[in-house]
Amino acid sequence: MSGSASYPELTQAISWLALGFCVPEDWEIVRHGIGFERGSLVFVDRVRQRLSVSWTACPRAPDLERLLSDFGNQPLTVGEKVLDQQDHSGFRVLECETQIGDHVTHALCFDPLSKRLIELELPAAGAPHDALAPALLASFTFAQPEHGQRVRAFGVHAEVPEGFRLSASQVKPADVNLEFERSARRGERSAERLRIRRSGMARTWFGGDAARSIRLRRPELRFHDFRPAAVGPHTAVVARGYPRGAILQRAFGLVAPRSVTLWECPEQNAVFETEVCVPRGQDANSAELSVWCCAGHAKEARHGG
Repeated sequence: MSGSASYPELTQAISWLALGFCVPEDWEIVRHGIGFERGSLVFVDRVRQRLSVSWTACPRAPDLERLLSDFGNQPLTVGEKVLDQQDHSGFRVLECETQIGDHVTHALCFDPLSKRLIELELPAAGAPHDALAPALLASFTFAQPEHGQRVRAFGVHAEVPEGFRLSASQVKPADVNLEFERSARRGERSAERLRIRRSGMARTWFGGDAARSIRLRRPELRFHDFRPAAVGPHTAVVARGYPRGAILQRAFGLVAPRSVTLWECPEQNAVFETEVCVPRGQDANSAELSVWCCAGHAKEARHGG
């Protein structure tokens, strides 16, 4: 992993489940996990798979030397030959070559903050970009999982408050939904929930009527209040409502109100929507959500709150 060969600039920042790193701008996520204890992110470009980042919960630090020894004796893929072994940016690294002459970089690291084993696989057709793997490994950062959560992927850039965990995701072309949940505390009837949605190609379908879009996108909710708001340089609409057909439950405080904020970001040609669901009687500020949509949009607290 030495040399001065050129490589794509790592201009795309990724933050996912307390992991942060940078990849080339044209790499896209095609598979993603939402479980904190075990999962992976897989990146491709227009040609082939470029990177796999996997994580596995470990109650204590594993013996990396033994793992590397096992990898050396029984390579990860049949027919791989170990070319080199070294340390880089806190990772133990194996450089391997496949039977057809392709190079693969395997890297292992134990993150003591989250108590997880982090594994990377970085394949390269033919000879590798000598500087790509070191630069990518050097970009890795780790965070305390309980200290809030930064999300930066699929065109979404957000900061979720402490205690919330990614609970569901739906990623389609030009439409991304991420849902977060914080377990109900003692004495509470239900959990707190947050949702972020980014819908692309806005100029082809969004006519500028945010209130109408909220009603169309959330037909299961009955909204009773719409008010204007500012989201960075953009004009947004905040709508408050409850699930339809829940009049009695609402009267007895069994249904949490919903607050939906929607705005258009012309720079990204996208519409952003956030939703906060906090049980009645609980401080809505405890679910402050910050979303960035463009360079002109600085950190904004309490979206939809």
